Amino acid sequence: VALAVGDRIQIKKDSAWHQAVVQDQNSLGEVKLKYVGYSADGNWVDPNELEIRHVAEFQSLEAGQECPTELQNLAELQSVCQKIPSVAEMQGWARLGKSTLRENLDALDELIYPLLMWLLTTNRAHLRPLTDAEKFPTVGTEHQFVLMSGPVEKETEFQNL
Repeated sequence: VALAVGDRIQIKKDSAWHQAVVQDQNSLGEVKLKYVGYSADGNWVDPNELEIRHVAEFQSLEAGQECPTELQNLAELQSVCQKIPSVAEMQGWARLGKSTLRENLDALDELIYPLLMWLLTTNRAHLRPLTDAEKFPTVGTEHQFVLMSGPVEKETEFQNL
């Protein structure tokens, strides 16, 4: 794993993942890590002797704000998305525990888990079944839904006007 000063990483120690930040690097290839939540100074380690994974940080944008061009990497996003396994497969891993899900996703690509977490935590859309009065008879099914893209509270407020 290539590391740079400022990288946020997780290190597996005693079968648990610990968060750290790379503080410094030396000419021997070692890195100085500062563990998140600990006040002690960082310690020097050889990254080749540790199980390490990067922690991706995603920033939220204000409504209407576009992602800066220098942060856009469509090819990498497409590559990561193509590696996302089926929901059924992820459910199987999740039943075995959160760490099993994370480990299996990280084995495919270290960006899958943080991307999915970002999508799930920032998505404000949800499906709502149509009432009988809203349904389209020409569609040919009773199972009809509308995609709501705003917060439930705001939609309720709008409908009550």
